[in-house]
Amino acid sequence: MATPETAIKKQIRDYLKLDGWFV
Repeated sequence: MATPETAIKKQIRDYLKLDGWFV
């Protein structure tokens, strides 16, 4: 079970990927 912080980081990474940024 992911912690809120991990979920947020994943969400940010997914958003950046959609925006063309790969981190």
